[in-house]
Amino acid sequence: MMDERVRHFFAGIPGMHGLTEAALSGWSGTVRILPAGAVLAVGDFMICGGEPGEHGRQTLACMMAEQPREWLLYVPGKWKALLDGLGTFRPVTRQGFQLLRPDAIREDLAAWKSLPPGYTLASMDRADAEACLTAAWSRDFVREHGSVEHFLHRGMGILVRDAAGRPAAGASAYVSWPWGLEVQLQTRQDQEGKGLATAAAAALLQAARYRGMAVAWDAANAASAHIARKLGFIPGEQYTVWERLT
Repeated sequence: MMDERVRHFFAGIPGMHGLTEAALSGWSGTVRILPAGAVLAVGDFMICGGEPGEHGRQTLACMMAEQPREWLLYVPGKWKALLDGLGTFRPVTRQGFQLLRPDAIREDLAAWKSLPPGYTLASMDRADAEACLTAAWSRDFVREHGSVEHFLHRGMGILVRDAAGRPAAGASAYVSWPWGLEVQLQTRQDQEGKGLATAAAAALLQAARYRGMAVAWDAANAASAHIARKLGFIPGEQYTVWERLT
């Protein structure tokens, strides 16, 4: 369990509740603690809190070098100026939503689980999780848990299968923490526009309610935000992250 004294550095951030909880619980990502601040690296996100101080820039540089990927950085206050010289970045706007506690998850979600003829919903098992890791479009359903075993023990997922039995879309725990999960939605490109992700997300919320788990949702685009609102999430603030391009 991460030292709870770090938590106050991230109080009041406008989104990323699930990512923050996953990192602070020690279930996902890494945490670098500075004298007056901290940096959480979880999934594709790097979340800065508190004050960077004299070691802030070096900390960001080292963390990005250790784990090369297309980072999305949340850099409030004095952290933003530290990006100069660390690469090329572009701003990306995301929509935050309030964390949904288990007793606040809607009971009428079955209405959103309808699928086109021939399509079916199923909970992810070991074979599904292993298969998801082999395809680029579905990899993030499982990858951030570190292993299939951790995903099966700590997370959960729902797949939509097409008439041929192939995964067409799904919703899963992108990351999780002892009492909740962050939603990850993906649809295979040739299956978009059929409501498959909505059905999978509704089934995932039902499973989370049954297990007594809270659910976090942040939207990267308008389609994701629309689904979240339909399923009962309350919009919070929009916020900006900085995507590292080079």
